[in-house]
Amino acid sequence: MEQAPATYADVRIVNGDQRQGKSTTDVAFAVDDAFKQLIGLRTPTGKILKARWVNRQERDGLVGSPFNYAVVFGATGESKIVQIPPDWTIETPVKIFANFHLYGVPFVYISLADIIQYTNTDLFNNSWILSDESVMTDARNSMELAGKIMAQFGATIGKRNAHMCLSTQYNEQLERRYRLFHTMRVLCTYDAKTKMITCDMKKRGEPSYSYDYYAPLYWPFFKSDELIPVPQEKIDRALAKIYGG
Repeated sequence: MEQAPATYADVRIVNGDQRQGKSTTDVAFAVDDAFKQLIGLRTPTGKILKARWVNRQERDGLVGSPFNYAVVFGATGESKIVQIPPDWTIETPVKIFANFHLYGVPFVYISLADIIQYTNTDLFNNSWILSDESVMTDARNSMELAGKIMAQFGATIGKRNAHMCLSTQYNEQLERRYRLFHTMRVLCTYDAKTKMITCDMKKRGEPSYSYDYYAPLYWPFFKSDELIPVPQEKIDRALAKIYGG
């Protein structure tokens, strides 16, 4: 993939009470980008077909989620809209890293340890980094070595040309330095009757705005009940204190 110039530093704090759409919103940001930049479809045999995502006009008359469709191009340039078979995968230059599992899009599962291990590499350049439940950037870790490294990592998001989304119920759960240099705040609320999530967006230096989206479109891409694991070394230290080790 051609490396884009470092033109932005995108750290988004995604707030909301429990079950109000924080994780869904993280997923929506990354999935939308992955499909907008879709370049192909890979069959189970490994064959790659040149393709792009359907545009708004082409979605008229389609049944179900727009993420189920793509425009496929033949060898002579002809094109047609196809329904993506469930055992096919999409080809996209968008890289997604997350501390929970995604489905239907290419992604890599990471933990706090993984970011620390590869912090001096370009692995996370030009990517989406999704951190659910503030595990990677917990304010209580700010004076620990891992917390300091994560703060330094966050300060390099612009040089990495990356998007980082931090989901948390309230800002004080996050490491203070992320609260200082975040570029966008998103407040999520979910309407159970309409299944719509409302996002109140505030980008630094710009007016606030809101938008709504239909949450079930993104539910197939992740499991909303997946528990984010606590780093094992923290569990070991806590148990040692409890049992007097």
